[in-house]
Amino acid sequence: MKKAGISRIALVSAAVLFPERGLTFAFFRRLLKHIARDLEQAEEILRNSGLDWTIVRPPRLTNGSNERYRIAENALPEKGFSASFRAVAAFMLDATEQRSHVHEIVGLAKA
Repeated sequence: MKKAGISRIALVSAAVLFPERGLTFAFFRRLLKHIARDLEQAEEILRNSGLDWTIVRPPRLTNGSNERYRIAENALPEKGFSASFRAVAAFMLDATEQRSHVHEIVGLAKA
C-alpha cells in the first residue's frame, strides 16, 4: 500500500474482541476462538503498519437494508446486538472519506 501511495485503510473485525462480560460474549468468544485469534493478529499487524487505520468491530451482522449506525470508541454501543452489512459499509466509507476515527477501534451497532 505504501508503494502505491495508499495511506488509509479500514478493517472489519469482530465485537468479540471487546472485553465485554456476560454469558453471550463468553459463548461467542469460545465458539469463535480461532477466528478471534486471527482477527487479533490482523489488528496488530494493522496497528503496527504505519498506515492511517480504523478498525470497526460490529456485533452480529444482518442482511438488512438499514444504513444507519451508532458508534462507540473502544466498546460496543449500549445494547448493540446487531448491525447490517450496509451500516458497516456506510461507516467505513464515512470514516475513510472524512478522515475520521484514525488510529481508533470503533464498536458499531444499528441505530
